[in-house]
Amino acid sequence: MPLNRAMRRELAHNGKLEKYMSDVYEREHEQVRAHSYIHAWVSMMLALVDRYGLTAEELHSIAVDTLEYVNGIEPAHELAVMLKERTGFDIDEKPSESELRYIEKE
Repeated sequence: MPLNRAMRRELAHNGKLEKYMSDVYEREHEQVRAHSYIHAWVSMMLALVDRYGLTAEELHSIAVDTLEYVNGIEPAHELAVMLKERTGFDIDEKPSESELRYIEKE
């Protein structure tokens, strides 16, 4: 919400400008975080559909399985270690710098 001159003066005069700015930043930051989370989730699901032709039920099952990890007690870095140990895939490595072979979609 844009601030008019009177509102800015009122906030500054009462020492509330910093709190207002913090609230605005936090709200915007949460919106960006939520969008990024949904974008990553949907992108992965679409890649699975494109590559393997997964059904809605299969995607739902993957979502449920994923939430078991999300709601677990392991921090993200431990999950990344588990993934690398099980598959050799390093989630922190840039795909463009990976020595892993890209398998074309059929």
